[in-house]
Amino acid sequence: MFPVTFHEIGNLSEEDRQKACEQILQNLGKNTEDGSSCPKRRRLMSPPDSGIGCSNSLDHPLETTGIPSGIILEVRMENFLSHQSMVVYLNKDINFIIGDNGSGKSAILTAIIVALGGNATSTGRGIALKDFIRRGSSVAKVICIISNSHERWSFKREIYGRKILIERTLLMEGASRIKIKSESGKLVSTKMEELRAMTLRLGIQVTNPISVLDQNSARHFVNESKPEVKFELFMKATSLQSLSDVMTEIDSDLKKISQELNAKERQLRENNKELNEAQEKLEKLNRLEEDRKTSLILKMELLWAQVRDCKNLLESAENNLKITLKKKEEVSNFISGREITADPFLDKIESSKKVVASLDNQKKDIENERRSLLVCCKALKKREKEIVEDEYQSKVQLEKCEKFISEYKSEIKSQEERMLPEHAKRRREQEEEVSEMQRNAKQLLKNYESKKRELQDLQAKANDLRTNLIKVDRIQISNEVELDRLTRLHVGYMSAKSSLSLFGPCMTELVRAINNTNGFKEKPLGPLGSFIELNDPKWALAIENAIGSIGYAFAVTSKEDEKLLMSLIKKICLYGPKIPIRRLHIARNPIDTSKTCARTPQYGNILDMITFRNARAGNVLIELCNLDTTLLIPSGDECFTLLSKRGSVPRNCRRAYTLEGDYYNPSPTYGTYYGHQSTAKYLNSCEDVIRQTQFEISETEKTLKATEKQCSALRAEQNVLDSQIKLYNADTKKMLIAYDQIQAKILNLREETIPDVQTVALLRDEISEKEKYMTDLKVKMDKLQTELQVQLPEKLGKLKSEDDELQLKLTEINCQLENLLHEQNAWIDARKELESSLQDKKNNLEKIAKEEGQLRLKVQELEIKHTKMETESKKYESHVVDQFVEQLDRFTSKFNTNRAVKTIDNELCSINKRIRHFEKAFGQSSEEFEQDYHEKVLSFNVLKEQLEHLRINAKTLQKVLNLRKKICHTVKNITSVIVSHQFGRVLLSRNCSGKIVVNFQTKTLEIIVHPMDEGERAGKGTSSLSGGERSFATVAFIIALWNVTDLPFYFLDEFDVFLDPPSRVLALQLLLKFAKLKPGHQFGFITPHTLPGVCDSPEVTIFRLADPVRQ
Repeated sequence: MFPVTFHEIGNLSEEDRQKACEQILQNLGKNTEDGSSCPKRRRLMSPPDSGIGCSNSLDHPLETTGIPSGIILEVRMENFLSHQSMVVYLNKDINFIIGDNGSGKSAILTAIIVALGGNATSTGRGIALKDFIRRGSSVAKVICIISNSHERWSFKREIYGRKILIERTLLMEGASRIKIKSESGKLVSTKMEELRAMTLRLGIQVTNPISVLDQNSARHFVNESKPEVKFELFMKATSLQSLSDVMTEIDSDLKKISQELNAKERQLRENNKELNEAQEKLEKLNRLEEDRKTSLILKMELLWAQVRDCKNLLESAENNLKITLKKKEEVSNFISGREITADPFLDKIESSKKVVASLDNQKKDIENERRSLLVCCKALKKREKEIVEDEYQSKVQLEKCEKFISEYKSEIKSQEERMLPEHAKRRREQEEEVSEMQRNAKQLLKNYESKKRELQDLQAKANDLRTNLIKVDRIQISNEVELDRLTRLHVGYMSAKSSLSLFGPCMTELVRAINNTNGFKEKPLGPLGSFIELNDPKWALAIENAIGSIGYAFAVTSKEDEKLLMSLIKKICLYGPKIPIRRLHIARNPIDTSKTCARTPQYGNILDMITFRNARAGNVLIELCNLDTTLLIPSGDECFTLLSKRGSVPRNCRRAYTLEGDYYNPSPTYGTYYGHQSTAKYLNSCEDVIRQTQFEISETEKTLKATEKQCSALRAEQNVLDSQIKLYNADTKKMLIAYDQIQAKILNLREETIPDVQTVALLRDEISEKEKYMTDLKVKMDKLQTELQVQLPEKLGKLKSEDDELQLKLTEINCQLENLLHEQNAWIDARKELESSLQDKKNNLEKIAKEEGQLRLKVQELEIKHTKMETESKKYESHVVDQFVEQLDRFTSKFNTNRAVKTIDNELCSINKRIRHFEKAFGQSSEEFEQDYHEKVLSFNVLKEQLEHLRINAKTLQKVLNLRKKICHTVKNITSVIVSHQFGRVLLSRNCSGKIVVNFQTKTLEIIVHPMDEGERAGKGTSSLSGGERSFATVAFIIALWNVTDLPFYFLDEFDVFLDPPSRVLALQLLLKFAKLKPGHQFGFITPHTLPGVCDSPEVTIFRLADPVRQ
């Protein structure tokens, strides 16, 4: 026989405990086959009743005698969410609430949670209770009536009676009021503590997700695939979480006891140490007088050593003063000799500047004359083009006129011949020929239209291909540009190989120029990103995204420094990224961020991951980028969990970045944005950036090759289409030409059939006009030819000769200017060099004079100090000899001591410290000291005995706690086994097998489901399940959890929204069967779907809500 209690199971071995679990499962399987798998509640049962209606009184229309305590009898709502006034009477067994979306189904469940003490966040539908007040109202009210009829398991039945009414009023200000009334309507309490005590007594858990599974939790659980979320649901549902919390609290108390025990042991060690010290004091009591004698001698020796050192310093200062005076004389002589030769350079420079200014004026005059000649030359060339164009147009018009005259003459001749009578028969033949040609023309036009449509299709295809080719060409060009950019960056990195080269190709030269420039009031700080040192390289991308362009910026403190730095940037940084400048006050001491920083136990801010090489640069980055309020969170899911709800946002947190560089805003303005860069640039090492750049170059080259291959294939296809289009164009042109020829023949034949007398007269008039126009054109052409061949060449030759003369003059002036400027620069450099040399000497002279004054002061101070110290030493030595000559044996003067002052002082301090320590310790008499020592020994022995008893008690308590932990572990294992077994039995109805694996170490729960059919899905596991089958597995998991819990009521909100129709019907049947097999518990199901095969009965109540009013 195996044990039946968890305490007895906890004392078994692992093998016996496994056999006990198997026996429990066998008994559970037998009970399930008999229809009694669900544990019976502790409440009394009553005959099933049902009813739905409305009532304003407290009395429920149903008979409550025998109804288990904690069952919800009635729910009332006033101005709550979408309901203005609503009353719902619930069946004590099974309830269905049906209605379309927006009809207020979930509001009923929300009202139950709020009435029974739940807050707004536990409902999953808001963050404050005032959000549940109906629009247009200022107050909302929810009333919940629960059963209290059980004689044993009831709450203060002598006060409340068989029913308890809970009324909660919600105010727009955010507060709420609670009233708890008895069966007769009498107000009993208005305190939340009373409501919590009632729910605890009746086993009501509105925060338990298995007792009240709201709509958002159901959807989130179905779509959530994390094992940690399922484990959390399992622990809360089975109340194992509260059991674990209690064990954790007990363990914490035991640790405190252990800490107290350790404190006692430390106190015992300290007492033992005090005893040893007291014993040492007794032994050292006789050495105090000897130390006093030694102290007097050492103090006298210290005074004479100080006198000796002061004398040495005085001699050294006097020698330095002599050397300084000699240097001052030499520099003064050099300056007086050099100042005479500075003026001749200035006269030469001024005369050279005058000559250069005169030559510049001559150069400008010559350039202006050349510009005017160039304008004239351009005007003549333009006139030459106009003459050639006019001549060509005249020739064209003349040819046209000659052609028109010949055509008109032939037409006149043809019309005259047609007027003859013998051509009548010919005209009839021509009319028959015209009709035949018209039929041919129609057929040809039809073929032409067909060919033209095919040509248009080919052209459309060619246009699409051309568009694709243009896109590919643009991609290829962008890849070439990117390859060129990466190549230049790689060359820059390889040439510099320093951290500054990561900020741009010109950054190294710019920093060197800033360090060499003396015009700054205070050297600029930058680039600011170069002062950052990463503690963890994996956060480089996130930190660069958080800093942004500020990492490339320079910080200055004045407007003058900003202008000077801007001029250096324009001069040096001709290409590369733009370098920003920030002008602000820079604090010298590090900013204290202890009160403003954002930090959690799991996640730190940016300042935790970096170290500043320069404190002032760190202050600038903290001020501009808010680094202390920016969290670093590894993944987006963790950001969503922490920042999407206002209540979970850490203090002072303004934003967060992930490892991928994504940016998250915390609630109430929650949002996520992609980072502006995908890879770290300047926070990586130079070698890493070079390797990354080489990798990007290789990838870009591969992409470029693939693009070139695609481009060549598209061009080949385009060439084929172009050849086809040419063939079609040639065919259509041939057809069009043949059509035009037929039309022309038809027109000619028609004209030949009917002669026209008036046309002949008009043609002769036009011929005469054309001949007159031809005569005028020939005269005009002769004039243009004369101007083109004679007048224009003469003018152009004259302008060219003038320009050559001006060019020679300009060349001579440029040579003179170049020579003069070269001489002028040489004189200026020589004068600057001389002035610089003189200025250096003057500065050196000032330094020497200042040093001379300092040395004179130092010599005077040392002389006074030496005299004073020597007098004090002699006085102290005579004092020692006069006062303690009898006590000081073997006394000798220390006037010629060779020991260092520091050595003597250290020895004297050590002896004096020991003397003070002994004097303080031995202030009392030796007898009192010995008595105090014996009392300490006695106290030490008593404390030691107490500590031994405390240690024995702690070991006993630890043994008991370990036994309780073992029992708790057994309870967890058996509960998980029962849930897994029930889960697998429910899945058999869908021809699936499955189990639940709970790992209490990693806090995960995995649902494993396998199809049992022998078809294609056999052996493929969970991946072969459909969406409906996975949702059904979730329903099976909830039923398995219901099987191990004992709560008054269970409510599911829209449990079937993710199930397909067959799974929905099967799930509904299983839920009904389970509810009927678990009497004494109330079940509520909220669904927007119809219930096939379910109708009202004494055990089942269906409440249908009216359709919502759509505006």
